[in-house]
Amino acid sequence: MNKKRNRGTQFSKDIEDLIWKFLNKYHLIENGKSIAATQRLLAKKYEELGYEGEAPSAKTLVRRTKTLGPYEYDRRRFGESYAKS
Repeated sequence: MNKKRNRGTQFSKDIEDLIWKFLNKYHLIENGKSIAATQRLLAKKYEELGYEGEAPSAKTLVRRTKTLGPYEYDRRRFGESYAKS
């Protein structure tokens, strides 16, 4: 059997909160920064706060945004009228 499994998150609650804080502040706004730019800002803050290990990758941020669903993502990123069309 080759079933895909959902492993959940490997990050602590603090790091998950930091990820969402940066997504909401920099990416999930109209005319927001790209995922790559948001990840660079997050990595810098991650180091400043002294967390161990590597900072969350851009791919991790993309996975988090996909949990919102396409309508909610478009609404936050591009506005209500774009999301409805």
